[in-house]
Amino acid sequence: MKKCAFIPLILTTLAFVGCSNNATKTKSASQAFTLHHTDGRTKPSLHVLPVHDISGSDLNWSLSSEMDSTILGNLSEEGQVYVFPKEETESCVAQLATSDLTSRLNDLVKIFHPAEFLVELEVVDHHEEIASADYKLPAHMEGDSVKVIVAKVRVRLFDLRSAKSKMILQEIVEVDHFVDRNKTSARYEVAGLGTKAYKKTPLGTAHRKLAEEVSGRIEQYIAIAKSRRNAP
Repeated sequence: MKKCAFIPLILTTLAFVGCSNNATKTKSASQAFTLHHTDGRTKPSLHVLPVHDISGSDLNWSLSSEMDSTILGNLSEEGQVYVFPKEETESCVAQLATSDLTSRLNDLVKIFHPAEFLVELEVVDHHEEIASADYKLPAHMEGDSVKVIVAKVRVRLFDLRSAKSKMILQEIVEVDHFVDRNKTSARYEVAGLGTKAYKKTPLGTAHRKLAEEVSGRIEQYIAIAKSRRNAP
C-alpha cells in the first residue's frame, strides 16, 4: 500500500560548492558515488538524511543503521544519482537545530548547498501480525498459518533548486512480507544483521525488499523532477 503526493515544482540550478570546507577531504562509503555518468553527464545530486526510526521495533540491532546502509548501497549500485558523503550531510544537519524540515524551508537551500535535492526517511511502522483476510496471500500459503512482517517508511523529497526549497513528494512506502508460521523460526541471536545467514531470514528478506522499494522511489521521483525541469 503506497500513499503519495506529488507537488508542482519550482526549479533552478545551483553551482557545486560543499556546505563543509572539509567535505572533499572526508572519506566514507559514500565516496563510491560518482558525480558524472560515463558519458560525462552530471548526475542529480542529493543529501540523504540519516534514517529516523519511530516504529518502536524491538529488534536487537539498529533498524535505522540497517536501512541507511542498505538504501545507500542500492543507490550507489544503480549509479543514477550522486549522494553527498555522510560526513558532509552530518555537517549540514548540525546547522538545522530542528528535526522539522518544513519549518526551515527558507534555509534548506543555503544549508545543503549545492545539492539539488534533499531526502528525509523515517521508519513509521515495523511489526508482525497474523495475516488476516484483508491480505492477498501467496497461493502456496494457508491463511491460518501465515504471519506478515509489516514495514513502512515515510519518504519526503525536497527540491532545493530554487531560492526557497519546496517539498515535492511525501509518500509512505510499505512492504508486507509473508512468513509460514509452521516453518522453524529464525534465531536472530545467531542469524542477526551482519551474519551471512541474515539475508535469508524473514526479516532480512523483508528489509531488503523495503530498501529496494525506497531507493527505487527516490530515483524515480528525482528523474521525474529533472524531466519536468528540462521540459520545453
